[in-house]
Amino acid sequence: MFMFDAPWFALLLPVPLLVLFLAPEAKKNLPVLFYPHLARLKASFKETTLAKSRFFSWQTMLFYVLWISLVGALMGPQLVDKYSHTKSYGYDLMLAVDISQSMEALDFSTKVSRVSRLDATKEVVSDFVKGRQGDRVGLVLFGEFAHLQIPLTQDTLSVGKMLENAESGMAGGATAIGDAIGLAVKNLRERPEGSRILILLTDGENNAGSIPPIEAAKLAKEYGIRIYTIGMGSTGAVPFPNRYGQIVMANVSLDEPLLKEISISEPPIHPCSEMFTRRSTPSPNPRPRQRNT
Repeated sequence: MFMFDAPWFALLLPVPLLVLFLAPEAKKNLPVLFYPHLARLKASFKETTLAKSRFFSWQTMLFYVLWISLVGALMGPQLVDKYSHTKSYGYDLMLAVDISQSMEALDFSTKVSRVSRLDATKEVVSDFVKGRQGDRVGLVLFGEFAHLQIPLTQDTLSVGKMLENAESGMAGGATAIGDAIGLAVKNLRERPEGSRILILLTDGENNAGSIPPIEAAKLAKEYGIRIYTIGMGSTGAVPFPNRYGQIVMANVSLDEPLLKEISISEPPIHPCSEMFTRRSTPSPNPRPRQRNT
């Protein structure tokens, strides 16, 4: 829609005409030249009435064009999109990704490359969120403490980029699963019913935080939030880089019973190679969600 920001400046458009009409014409005191054959001279240089008028000279017309352009710029012309309400169908997905120190384990490595648990998570989650067109996706990163990295948004490309910039240990070396679930519930509880989903990705046991994971899961159930848990990595001794850059074998436990208890309605997915292949699209039909465009 085309409109002007300051249309009252249009009152300045007739100012040049008022000046021409109201201002007295300047007196011309020119010297007189007497020429005996004036009629012959006039016949040689014919004048038009347009040239005699001070309203229609080319200089005056050029001034009119410049004046109109100047006033038009002062009026602030602009194109404004019309505000409308539309309905779209989708889910509100909150991803809670573990970035504790144990995510540096290299049990996803191949013969030609070293791939940590966090690297594998970044790759798979990025591919997952790219296909969630129409859904709102948020990101919670947690270690010893949890923080909201990205609120729910339809800009799924930004979610993948922000996860790509995450580093293991930046939220502490421990794992606070309960705090991550609690933070996700806080951001999902106001969303429409039937669309609230939390996907929890972790590789360790809950050994930090102020909220017990089971209590947080019960709170999520009260708000109608479905939790899908994904166990990262394998159990037993796995290759792990130490502080000196050496690769040693370390035992990183995975509390599968806890993940099963958190995911009351859905069984946990394990290992990471199966991530989102079985549970990427929940079965119930989502309810329409209103959004502004």
